[in-house]
Amino acid sequence: MRKKIIIAALVILVIFGFQYRYELLFRFQYARLKGLACQTGEADFINDSCLNKIWVHRVNSDERFELLKGKFAGYESDVVWDSLKHKFSVFHPPFRNKGFPPKLDGFLSKVNTDSCQLWLDMRETPPGDTIAILQELNRLDSAHAIKMNAIIEVYDPAVANYLAEHGFWISMHILNKTLEVSGPEALNALRLQMSPRISFVSQEDKYVPKLKQYFPGIDIITWSTAFSNYFNRGELKALVADSQVKVVLVNVKSKHYR
Repeated sequence: MRKKIIIAALVILVIFGFQYRYELLFRFQYARLKGLACQTGEADFINDSCLNKIWVHRVNSDERFELLKGKFAGYESDVVWDSLKHKFSVFHPPFRNKGFPPKLDGFLSKVNTDSCQLWLDMRETPPGDTIAILQELNRLDSAHAIKMNAIIEVYDPAVANYLAEHGFWISMHILNKTLEVSGPEALNALRLQMSPRISFVSQEDKYVPKLKQYFPGIDIITWSTAFSNYFNRGELKALVADSQVKVVLVNVKSKHYR
């Protein structure tokens, strides 16, 4: 009889854990992130001098944003340009869900950029569409005030320069193969090619030392998404303490992650 009770209790515990797995995991992750606080006393997560650098990776749906809003200073979303429709959609390629991906316009209508900031990872930006991209961004800015509340990560130097020169908050994504293969001359040439109005350079956390070496004086936004960071927080502590690093994306689990 006692054995049956123990087995039943374990089954209930497993069912409960599965049912509330996202909530339990988030509580653990959030507590570990709050433990990084640089200030003493009752530091507010968002306004703390270092915790405001911790933003959430891959917030690509209204539902995920609603679950996490108010808990972080910023959120990263993957944005894909449609060259035919001249519109942006929000999804991380490839799009695997039924139907069509949400439009950036609709997504921004759910996000109050007065109370949080966005990192828009703008993946494909064909140089031939530069003027159309600027026109659409200007339209989105008129509707949602994104110009100084959203960092736009751009992969093409010409597009990055053009958007930066027109007042958008731009990060130049430095390709990992560029950092791994190119020599100092090529990297210095890329730096000189960049407009002084580009605000950031970006790449994964393991490349931060190289970004600091070849792009001195330019602020860095990066991502450190390994789940092991929640057990050994040394990497996150080093990143948030680095004055040249302004944003660190972390992988926070929740429903609607995609």
